[in-house]
Amino acid sequence: YFPSTAEFATVDEDAENGSVVAAVSVVDNDEGPNGETTVEITSGNELGHFRLDSNKIFDIVRVNGDLDREKIPRYNLTMVVTDKGSPPRSSTAFLIINVNDVNDHEPIFDKSEYSTSLRELVPVGSFVASITATDQDTGIN
Repeated sequence: YFPSTAEFATVDEDAENGSVVAAVSVVDNDEGPNGETTVEITSGNELGHFRLDSNKIFDIVRVNGDLDREKIPRYNLTMVVTDKGSPPRSSTAFLIINVNDVNDHEPIFDKSEYSTSLRELVPVGSFVASITATDQDTGIN
């Protein structure tokens, strides 16, 4: 995935269908069918939020549906590569994908109406009331 020095891949929760998340590269030093490989996502993608597009050089992991960080903030995809040898040999790796938050939720007050009583001669700057709101987004969002 990009960058290759990172410990995990990331994707924004509002990424469009087909957006590139990661590139998967496989090396098999055998020749002929023994060196020809296929890659599959075998688990962690039960909702089908990602797909693999293959070409001769590498496989591309793409967004394949609507992502929602508030519902699923992180995916752990099990990737299995199998060669076409006889018997076939395989290897397993894990692709961690963190879903980045976007500002897609508005803050919501805990109550729709607040009420308090205040004395007429209360000093300026006195505490009057506490109002609370929450937001499902994270960080600066």
